[in-house]
Amino acid sequence: MFHIADARAAGFLALSNGKDVITWDDLKKASNDLGEQLSDEELREMLAHASSGKSLHVTEEDFFRILRG
Repeated sequence: MFHIADARAAGFLALSNGKDVITWDDLKKASNDLGEQLSDEELREMLAHASSGKSLHVTEEDFFRILRG
C-alpha cells in the first residue's frame, strides 16, 4: 500500500538528487526543469524560509515541516 510518507520521501529524494539536503543548485535545476524562471533572489528567499538554520540548504526534516504547513 502506498503511503503519503512515501510520496514525501520520494519528493525529497527527487529534489535533492539523492543527497541528504536540497541545495540552491538543486532548487535552481528543478525550477528550470519545470519551466519556472525564478531569480536567484527568489530561490535564496525560498531556501531561507524553508531551512531551519542559517545555512541555505533544506534537510529532509525541513522539507517535511514545510509540507505539513
